[in-house]
Amino acid sequence: MFGKDPSLDYVRGEHLVKSIIEQISELRSEKAFSQIYEKAKQFSDRNGIDLIQQHSVRRAIKVPDRFKDCTIDSTLGHRQELSSTIDYIDRLYFPLIDSILVELNDRFSSTTLSMIKSMSAVYPESENFLNVDVIDEFALHIDADRSNLKNEFQVLKSMFNSENTSSIFEFLRRIIPLCTAFPQTMKMIKGALTMPVSQVTCERSFSKMKIIKNYLRNSMSDDRLSHLTLLSIERDIVIDYESVVDKFARSHKNSRILLC
Repeated sequence: MFGKDPSLDYVRGEHLVKSIIEQISELRSEKAFSQIYEKAKQFSDRNGIDLIQQHSVRRAIKVPDRFKDCTIDSTLGHRQELSSTIDYIDRLYFPLIDSILVELNDRFSSTTLSMIKSMSAVYPESENFLNVDVIDEFALHIDADRSNLKNEFQVLKSMFNSENTSSIFEFLRRIIPLCTAFPQTMKMIKGALTMPVSQVTCERSFSKMKIIKNYLRNSMSDDRLSHLTLLSIERDIVIDYESVVDKFARSHKNSRILLC
């Protein structure tokens, strides 16, 4: 129940996102393009690939007047030909870097990064562990009492530290006997552990449910559906099939089933 799951590690999330955005931003330069292009050219030369292909000149594409004041990033029905290094950098490299940066900045906005930083307050491996100054964003999101939460954190600081608590699961395990004294902290921990990294996992769950509960299995109970869905989604769970068979045999002593 309390096994460590690397997908739930928000501690270094903010730092990693910012560093990735910074590294990709540094790639948006002619110097970085030249280095990448030189490696691609060396690979092409070794494998006999013509990187710069000369094409016959075609009729110039006329842009409609209604688009004269717009930035057009499509091919207007024709395939753009990359016949020089300038074409590669202007039509392929810079637009690709810009698209990546736009997506990263949109997905990991300042609000999202602030939420990640706030969640890290219940992770012992974080430098923000039990830091009352960063909890407001996530506490507001899960509707926790921020005033009581800050008071609980002040008490917990004298009881716990990041050195003798290795993970959030161990922190939760030690808090459970004291849950009545620290209800807001329990709410904070549960919220951090159950917060999905993205919507992909949720969508995958519904996709699996459609496969498992089909027309022939429409009368399946909720408990059985839940167990089968868990087995299908969490495939990395190690299952001791021998113990499962033995348990099944013990619970069905009168059944006419031959278990080998």
